[in-house]
Amino acid sequence: MHPYGLIDNCQISALISDQGSIDWLCLPRPDSPPVFGRILDPEGGHYSVSSPASPEKVATTQRYLPNTTTLVTTVSLPNGDSFQITDFCPRFEQYGRIYRPAVLFRMVVPLIGAPSIRVCCRPVSGWGKEPARLIHGSSHVRYDIRGETLRLLTKMPSRISVRNL
Repeated sequence: MHPYGLIDNCQISALISDQGSIDWLCLPRPDSPPVFGRILDPEGGHYSVSSPASPEKVATTQRYLPNTTTLVTTVSLPNGDSFQITDFCPRFEQYGRIYRPAVLFRMVVPLIGAPSIRVCCRPVSGWGKEPARLIHGSSHVRYDIRGETLRLLTKMPSRISVRNL
């Protein structure tokens, strides 16, 4: 079992493993069934950013940015390359009120070299663990889950294919 970091904005919260995988997230509300629930069941859905290298050869560290719930996971690969994953749920003042959108940001940045990464997003529809239906958009991937939409927006080059694994 991996240690987990918690990110939240008082509207949604997620648990992120020290390997960079979101293994717990309920949407659209904290009391909704899980979209990512691998922390309880290997088939429970996850959203991972990882290295193709075998996990036992990869070193990771996690830390929070001071006075925030912004979690930074640094992944160091056996060949010396490294990358960083920054995860947070925004919360800010707008029109005199605190705005807490049901949004989670993941930023992946290479630190050293040109690390190879694997991104795997496998949301499920709650406790039944039914895989969410995948729909391709022009600049995003959309999953339909219990009548709600989960969007994965990316700046990945269009030559990289997205497929349902």
